[in-house]
Amino acid sequence: KSDFTFNAYPNPATTAMQVTWDTAGSVEYLEVIDLSGRIVQTQATQGLNSAVVEGLASGVYVLRLTAGDKVAHKQVVFGATMK
Repeated sequence: KSDFTFNAYPNPATTAMQVTWDTAGSVEYLEVIDLSGRIVQTQATQGLNSAVVEGLASGVYVLRLTAGDKVAHKQVVFGATMK
């Protein structure tokens, strides 16, 4: 269960994905985790309300945002061809 919500679009994405959030506390980190549980990308997001995730190999990932003791997750797909 996520402690707050955020948006990730487009999902699926071809090359880049915009991530936005609106939380009472500031999001400190955005992590991209592959399905084996390995963190493949980390961004410090203190003071921001959005980030761009890009440069990932094709596949399914989980985005994890951390704001203090609150955590939110969302599954996303990269490398999908848009039809």
